Amino acid sequence: YNVGAEAKVDALLGASRDAKVKAVYFEADYDFLPRWTLTLGGRYEENKADNGVLYFVTNAEIVNPITSDTLPIDISPVLSATLFPDTERTDPSGDEVFLPKIALSHDTADWLNLFVTLSRGYRSGSVDFTTEGDAPLYGPEYTNNIDIGARFSLANASISLTAFRIDYEDMQVGVRIDASNFQTDNAGEARAQGAELEFTIDLGKGFNLFGGIGYIDTAFIDYQDEEQDFGGNHFPNAPRNTRNLNISYKHPVGLFGTLSWARSDGSYTDRDNSNDLKADAKDLFGLQLGYRTDSFSATLYGQNLSDKFYITDQYRNDNFGIAGVFAGDPREYGLKLSYSF
Repeated sequence: YNVGAEAKVDALLGASRDAKVKAVYFEADYDFLPRWTLTLGGRYEENKADNGVLYFVTNAEIVNPITSDTLPIDISPVLSATLFPDTERTDPSGDEVFLPKIALSHDTADWLNLFVTLSRGYRSGSVDFTTEGDAPLYGPEYTNNIDIGARFSLANASISLTAFRIDYEDMQVGVRIDASNFQTDNAGEARAQGAELEFTIDLGKGFNLFGGIGYIDTAFIDYQDEEQDFGGNHFPNAPRNTRNLNISYKHPVGLFGTLSWARSDGSYTDRDNSNDLKADAKDLFGLQLGYRTDSFSATLYGQNLSDKFYITDQYRNDNFGIAGVFAGDPREYGLKLSYSF
């Protein structure tokens, strides 16, 4: 941290959510004409939760600006009394909601199915906790969703193409207050729209190819906070283009393997859409090789095989002179063993 002077701070942060959910769900299909199916469904939910958090600065030492070493002077009592007060508390939250669904599908041919789905989505409200001891409530988020698409089933392949639009009411948006605190706002209105293509191809002799392409365009429509208007801005952490491709192999004796590639565009990390606070575009490669029986499996795995360094989040607080970045996981490899009794 840099608050007039640099300091190395160790802190203990914990959060808990004890939730009880009661729900009733139903869905029914009605074949009202040859090749036509109407689906009606719904979900009623009641949820209640106790949300707890604790935050304690356990140690803080001033950084020597000349040598970059820390001075053996614990200033955590000062930080706890000023910038980062110790916090431990619990607050309740709860909602009641009904979410309807209606869908229509048509088997145009033995290999082609067309569909359209309308549904209502929901994410529960809760409580934020900050190191200032505040516990601001935020409300539930609702969405109206429409999906229009086609499914193709061929001899050795299946393809799904879907176009979608999501309209948000009171969208929950995470806002960084400072280095230690996030707060969730309820934006007035927002929307996301795009398309997805997914495919699976049986290559024969145990090999399978599968992957997908995604495109999404996001925007706040009505979102104002403290005289700032974010209308027209894109959602944080919402890359516009994503792609993935995987090839897998399975042998009857139990040998298996998967080679994977995933790419995503860069994206904004804040609601202001600051060009200097972006997450990086990235290509990530993974590999799994293993052996499996009914009761035993051994898997050698690797993630981020190229050991690419990439930024997933950034923040800056000009008032406190604080700035920082979060990096993605470096290359990781290991062996997983499992046995079922």
